[in-house]
Amino acid sequence: MDACKLWDDGLQRYDMGCDAQPLALYGPQGVGKSTLMNQFAHIAHTRRWIVAHITGHSMNTLWDSLVSTLTSNGHWPHNYDVVNETLDLELLKELSAQGAGFALLIDDADELPLKDLEAVCAALHEATQDGLRVTSALSGLPTLPAKLAEAQSYAERLFYFLPIALNSPSHRE
Repeated sequence: MDACKLWDDGLQRYDMGCDAQPLALYGPQGVGKSTLMNQFAHIAHTRRWIVAHITGHSMNTLWDSLVSTLTSNGHWPHNYDVVNETLDLELLKELSAQGAGFALLIDDADELPLKDLEAVCAALHEATQDGLRVTSALSGLPTLPAKLAEAQSYAERLFYFLPIALNSPSHRE
């Protein structure tokens, strides 16, 4: 399946009042997962979504990277009261209200600490239950599905898992 089409179709579902499963791309190093994530960011930007695109291996914590990214691009919600410095439903409500929706893209998500993966899964699950226009795409090595399952038992139902291989159909534009 074409990963970019799958991502764009998911954003389109939000335009129609439905939700869509967040994506989890996994595969060996060097097959183009980060390139796909950059394309996802571009697609979301063209649809006027707020995008936080961060990298798991270069961050101190998910929270610090999220605050830094959203502050630098002018999308940190001014009225948001920080309670516990974690991704939570209230922050997602504030972000999704600012634009067409909020997309959290995390490259190298398999390198995140388990507590951060737990927070991402829980926040995405709650956002879906609340009907928020919030989605995500994670990318990582082939260990990503197992790490997500360790973080939350329902991760296999929460995410649409898409294996990426060199020269795979996922790279078609």
